[in-house]
Amino acid sequence: MADAPPDQYRPFVRTDAEIRDAQTGLIWLRAPTAPVTFGTALAACPTGAATYRLPTVKELLTLVDEQPHDEYENATLVPKAIDGKAFPQTPSVLFWSGSPNATAPTTAWAVDFKTGAASTHAKSELHPARCVRP
Repeated sequence: MADAPPDQYRPFVRTDAEIRDAQTGLIWLRAPTAPVTFGTALAACPTGAATYRLPTVKELLTLVDEQPHDEYENATLVPKAIDGKAFPQTPSVLFWSGSPNATAPTTAWAVDFKTGAASTHAKSELHPARCVRP
């Protein structure tokens, strides 16, 4: 299994709720949200002692593995473009970023963790999100 470079994330254990990217300094929640619309995703990140938000599309792309690999998901081998050790509950689907599409206001940017590609999608579509904080 290909994963991120060994120095990509600060040391973590399997049960940690969040993980710090050593390169960007961002702190990511390891578990994704349920699939939601873009508008719901904007409000889905926890607030309180630590306030999370949706990442920009550029921030979300920092999680993409340059060399996708196969992992089992629901007893089926599927391509993954994210580190399975750092983010073990990530399905091979589109994830919302917090970046609306400036040229088409009814769409927003998402990243596909099956291929690693970013593309725009209707804000009414249902996709999970991953929350981040500085």
